[in-house]
Amino acid sequence: MNTNPERPKILLAGIQGEDLDRLRAILGPDSLLQATLDHERIVSQAIDLRPDLIILEGALTAHEQSLVCRSLRQDPRCAAIPLVLVAGEGVAAGEALERCEAWAEVLCRPFSSGVVRRRVAALVELKRLRELARQTQRAAAELGYGDAAFASSCEREWVRSVRGGSFLSLLVLSMEGAGLAGRSRASLQEELLRACAAVVHRKTDYVGRLADHRVACLLPETDLDGALEVARRMRQALAAAAAWATPFEGGSLAGL
Repeated sequence: MNTNPERPKILLAGIQGEDLDRLRAILGPDSLLQATLDHERIVSQAIDLRPDLIILEGALTAHEQSLVCRSLRQDPRCAAIPLVLVAGEGVAAGEALERCEAWAEVLCRPFSSGVVRRRVAALVELKRLRELARQTQRAAAELGYGDAAFASSCEREWVRSVRGGSFLSLLVLSMEGAGLAGRSRASLQEELLRACAAVVHRKTDYVGRLADHRVACLLPETDLDGALEVARRMRQALAAAAAWATPFEGGSLAGL
């Protein structure tokens, strides 16, 4: 398990001798490296290690490369791991890429320290952002956004929060405990939305509709204490609103 999230895990598959020593010298200070010489066990090693990147020896036969690529892409636990090929002597990067479209990048010998570091860093960052996008999509599906603009704001602020290491809080309010007084839940949701929007004043805060007539408030750069204070003001505003037949009691708070 990677105990330092800042250091990506890289599986060096089938690479040996001077090439292995060179890649270890280039990537070792910034990465957690694991090497395997058995190309038939690359998939099982990848499942165990869950690396951020796999660098594969290009001296394997085209058939062996194809088998490794297909096995990795068919296993959902490995399908998203970028694959990098070390091109054989005299093989151009473009030629190597044409052989198998599964390669995300090709490293040509002799290795350039700057080129290897930049390309590896770019692929690791791309994998991280894609995983963030998948997490955001899953969260959006679970919440059931009823407001496309709010969903877009959530995705944008989630990525910004992870990149910058800043706080991000999300308040989710439902109408459980509120009397309908003969009105529809849709009309009450509009009143709930307006009451919540009146409480937040920063341009960076967002209020939007969720499914099941709920309302959410996204609070960038806000920790749990700050979110609790906003929730307290919202409850006061809702309790004071004459539109509610009974005091508002429902709601939940999630700090992301």
